[in-house]
Amino acid sequence: MRLLIYLLIGVFFVAVVGCRSANSSSRLTGNYYSKGRDYEYILEVNPDSTFRYRKYIQDARPSCDGSWKRINATKYLLVCDSVNDIQSLISNHYMNEQKLIIEVKKSHITVNGKHFKRRKRSPQ
Repeated sequence: MRLLIYLLIGVFFVAVVGCRSANSSSRLTGNYYSKGRDYEYILEVNPDSTFRYRKYIQDARPSCDGSWKRINATKYLLVCDSVNDIQSLISNHYMNEQKLIIEVKKSHITVNGKHFKRRKRSPQ
């Protein structure tokens, strides 16, 4: 009987932890933005562990695509794909920030310390 109780507690624990980690990753996916007077940053985080990060600033439009992975319950590491094309490296489209740390908060996320809001979906 005692073994059955331990087994049920173990199954319950695994189910709770598994659901929590799935919810944590799904909380991250979506479209985010940070906008100021002379800049706009856009981050698209996909459920397949890929992302696209774009900046719109004066005289430059740097962007990168890459992949993300979970560090802990509230932090994620985003790494831009490497660029080998010399023309891309010297253009105004090259992203200097190749690694980004995202921290998930209740109402927003921070990307390398910058405050991003979730973009609301338009009704279809």
